[in-house]
Amino acid sequence: MLELAPVRAAVVRCFGDPRVLDGLPAAGAATARVARDEAWLVSPSAARDALTQAAKSYLAGADPDGIVVDQTDGWSAWTITGPQAAMVLARLSTIELPSQRPAFVQGAVAEVPAKALAQAADRLHLIVPAQYAHHVSRRITQACADLDVKVLESREIAL
Repeated sequence: MLELAPVRAAVVRCFGDPRVLDGLPAAGAATARVARDEAWLVSPSAARDALTQAAKSYLAGADPDGIVVDQTDGWSAWTITGPQAAMVLARLSTIELPSQRPAFVQGAVAEVPAKALAQAADRLHLIVPAQYAHHVSRRITQACADLDVKVLESREIAL
């Protein structure tokens, strides 16, 4: 069985000097290096304000030209759980998941831009632009119907 749960997640984007971003305190969030000069902090939505403020405080001292932007409202996320969680990406994308966990990958999933945080062999978080939320969840349930997809109620992301 494959479980698909929409999750509430904060997405805080940090832009700055690459060396400074290397030391960005995660404070309970998952850190994803999106580009040389951009890092994402992903956490439960309840931590959104505190996470944004902590990142701003850090960059104010370490890189005064750095920028922190809370973009939570622009993204939708799901947690995919089950022994075949990685098959979702295999069926809907050419993205290759590294075997080591945690891992972060990005690219097209169901023909839309996406980010994936693989936490364990049986759990990954998929994040896509909010306007594609319905399309991506529908494509997951269609492409993985033979895996007995169970759609769960919305919850906070668990990292």
